[in-house]
Amino acid sequence: MNNIQRGVSLLVLSMVGATVSFAQVVQKGTQVDLKFAQEVHSQSAHVGDVVKMTVAQDVMVNGKDVLPAGTPVTGVLTKVSKRDHFGKNAQIRIALNPVRTRGGMLELEPRDKQSLTGRRSDTAGAASGGGALLLGPVGLVGGYFVVGKKVNVQVGDPLYTQVSRTVRLRG
Repeated sequence: MNNIQRGVSLLVLSMVGATVSFAQVVQKGTQVDLKFAQEVHSQSAHVGDVVKMTVAQDVMVNGKDVLPAGTPVTGVLTKVSKRDHFGKNAQIRIALNPVRTRGGMLELEPRDKQSLTGRRSDTAGAASGGGALLLGPVGLVGGYFVVGKKVNVQVGDPLYTQVSRTVRLRG
């Protein structure tokens, strides 16, 4: 190999090394906080509805901004259950679509794997159970009139998510 060939080989190797050194690895579990860009209400939501959100704050990896605040994120409602008698709260479940970022796509999942719900009300269940013991069928009728809570998501409400799998972003 002559000097020119060696120089070209070294240049090619250094260019390949430079490309790899700029790639960012976003680890599974990296936190991505979202905020809702629209209201979502259990009484009017339907399975299949698209929900708009944005990234709440910059996501940094090794000092580089890989997902800037304000980046749009969408999700699709996969479950909507209305509130019901006996204190059953409404629920909404969202499947998040992958987010396009600088150099690739990130898949997100809720951090706590929970549905969006109102706070649970144990009083209806306890009232119905206790009423059944004390009053028989009349107590059960009383629990029927205790209705669970709705889900009311407002613009700006948070949704705490994380990256669902490790991804190497192109530089």
